[in-house]
Amino acid sequence: MMQPLVFFNGQIFTGSNANAWVEALVIEKNKIVFSGNNTGALAYRSPQKIDLRRKLVLPGFNDAHTHFAEGGKSLIGLNVRGAKNLANFVRLIRDYTHRLKPGEWVASWGWDHEGWPEKRYPVREDVDSATPQNPLLLYRSDGHVALANSLALKTAGIRKAFPVRGGEILVDPKTGEPTGILRDRAVHLVAKHIPGLPRSKRKAAIQAALKYAARMGVTSIQEMETLPEDFELYLELLEKDELTSRVYAVPLPENRDKFPEVPASDFLRTGGVKLFADGSLGAASARMFEPFNDAPDSTGLAIYGPGELKQVLQNFHEKGHQICIHAIGTRANYEVLQAFKDVLKAAHNTGRHRIEHAQMIRKEDLGLMAGLGLITSIQPAHYLGDRRWLVRRIGEKRLPLAYRIASFFKARIAVAFGTDWPVEDLNPLAGLFAAVVRSRDLYTPGEGISLSAAVRAYTAGSAFAEFSGRKKGRLLAGQIADFVVLAENIFEMPPEEFKDIPVVLTLVDGKIVHKTGEARI
Repeated sequence: MMQPLVFFNGQIFTGSNANAWVEALVIEKNKIVFSGNNTGALAYRSPQKIDLRRKLVLPGFNDAHTHFAEGGKSLIGLNVRGAKNLANFVRLIRDYTHRLKPGEWVASWGWDHEGWPEKRYPVREDVDSATPQNPLLLYRSDGHVALANSLALKTAGIRKAFPVRGGEILVDPKTGEPTGILRDRAVHLVAKHIPGLPRSKRKAAIQAALKYAARMGVTSIQEMETLPEDFELYLELLEKDELTSRVYAVPLPENRDKFPEVPASDFLRTGGVKLFADGSLGAASARMFEPFNDAPDSTGLAIYGPGELKQVLQNFHEKGHQICIHAIGTRANYEVLQAFKDVLKAAHNTGRHRIEHAQMIRKEDLGLMAGLGLITSIQPAHYLGDRRWLVRRIGEKRLPLAYRIASFFKARIAVAFGTDWPVEDLNPLAGLFAAVVRSRDLYTPGEGISLSAAVRAYTAGSAFAEFSGRKKGRLLAGQIADFVVLAENIFEMPPEEFKDIPVVLTLVDGKIVHKTGEARI
């Protein structure tokens, strides 16, 4: 018979409103059976009693919005996230391409021209000399803009620009020739020609992502746009007891019925469908009521035509699928809310439909969002990366509408936190920092929240968003034993200090999946 595992002498944040702090936990098999004081925990007969030495324990982080397999690919393949300028970007590409055979695709993402001194999009001429025999498609960090080299454009048959519904092929204003920059649905014109990675490389990418998640204390991930071939690898890892993070897979509509049947499991589930209402602020393709300040002829892109959005939502709602719809701009969020209003009518949101990102939303629309019972799945760290160019893009007048956090809580809207990894780093502490430090922001100080509220959004809030709130997200008796131990107590230090505090121990299902020497276990 398996003996209980006793953790005592800790500073344990349970996430519960009624009993937020305890000293000890007792685990049997994969469940917490006791959450309380040291005396009660040490009364359990067990040879496994672990002194936490007053370290901070939190519920395992649940990232509500990732592109997990893609993040894994960025760990083992070309990584241009750290490019400091255009020349450095090209050099990273050249060094990587030298290792490839002629004809192999160079495919990755993570560049951000806004962080370069040049402050301009790279174009195909910048990278053609570094990739003379290899087609290239590299996504910008937001995933809504991509750079294709000349060979990739030729492979896709793009010799001149033409209208793309829900997307755009950018052209040189002088020559009228495609620059290689593609926006939103135009990216697919090239992406569909990229052959899938061999199974061995896909598996290596997912394994690298799982290892990184364990190091970050992420015990559950919700993956947007999961591919069937990646889901099969998750299933294989589950069957081999090698899936070290729980996966809630949300596919695109065209892949919804392509997943294999999965035995009932708390480790691997399919749920819902991922939809898009518009583009992104970074790509200046978010759907807005008013033009962008630095693109006065543009109010962004609409993915669906008039009347289509309601029909699409109605279809998936009636089929019982949870809807996770990307909406960034003010008009996109308004239109999504109006469509949901018609679809749900007087019914409450029992399907736990979600708006992903909700980056710009008007104050008058918050009440409708709350009344419909919609969930907002947001990524606090986006603001830290985007504020470099945000004023230039939307102007100071619209800043109070952007990247809301506290406003959702005040309106009693359910909130789930995530990162959008690899758009932002998977590190949850960076997200907690971003949520708390907003209270000091020059333009939107009212959007900051407390650290305890931020942790709850990253744990219990995310669990609720994937129908698992009764099983995980709090360190209470009866919940699954997923938790993390930090090297220091982030509740006792300024936000600037806690964003880089290491995770010394990660437990998933009562099993250690990450441990450093400092854990002393």
